[in-house]
Amino acid sequence: MLAPDLTPTNAGVHVTSRITFNSAFARAVRVRGFTLTELARQAHTSVATASKAVHQRPVNMTTGLRLARVVSASPIVPELEEWT
Repeated sequence: MLAPDLTPTNAGVHVTSRITFNSAFARAVRVRGFTLTELARQAHTSVATASKAVHQRPVNMTTGLRLARVVSASPIVPELEEWT
């Protein structure tokens, strides 16, 4: 589900870990009835960042963990699960 991308900074000392979710994350967001706006609000991030995560683009590891925690803590809406 996750693929780390380790990217060094200009100084070559600090390493930023990035995470990329697969399509299962987008489905998890959908079956919980989240809009990107609501997901971003609850994870304390921007809508653009939430969109990157849902569309399988890398995000900062800390942000990815916040997004994943919000999604995993929210209940699945049975009607949405059946529909997707």
